Amino acid sequence: ERKTSATRGEVISNGVENEIVPHKCSKPEYCKDAFVILSIGRYAREKRHVVLIRAAGKSKYKDKIQLIIAGEGALEKRYRALSGKYGLRPPILGFMQRSELNAALGYADLYVHPADIELEGIACLEAVKSGRTIVVSDSPKSAAGALVSDGRGLFKAGNADSLARRIDYWIEHGEELESSDRYYA
Repeated sequence: ERKTSATRGEVISNGVENEIVPHKCSKPEYCKDAFVILSIGRYAREKRHVVLIRAAGKSKYKDKIQLIIAGEGALEKRYRALSGKYGLRPPILGFMQRSELNAALGYADLYVHPADIELEGIACLEAVKSGRTIVVSDSPKSAAGALVSDGRGLFKAGNADSLARRIDYWIEHGEELESSDRYYA
């Protein structure tokens, strides 16, 4: 017979910065006329930013969308090329300092987190804490799905058409988006 004993467990998390608070700020000149979609995460395959770029390219409003994907990694050239292939505005890509990221959270219209695998969803939590409506993958391997308020915040994992429909919905329903932002705040 095998004897078992209790194991002490502790949650280890990066947490969310205290400086992040609900806020809105003016858009920079380059995107004043755009619907700004922000996504945060390293440029790695499982983060599925390619799905976001394809979805923006399939949107009825692709000419109005400005993508900002804050992060860095080996897929940056692919993201730029794919954005060009879909005829999107040049995306804003690259690492952002905390102050730049806080500003982007303040002027973004929507936060999209397309990752298939997400253990904590810190970036999503930061977006929520900033008062941004989020749209996330319904992947069973992603914790981010637990953060959405209702089905309007979920899209079928890996499916650019499903995400494009969600993006179009929020662009077309500005009053609901403002109400949703207040709910998340």
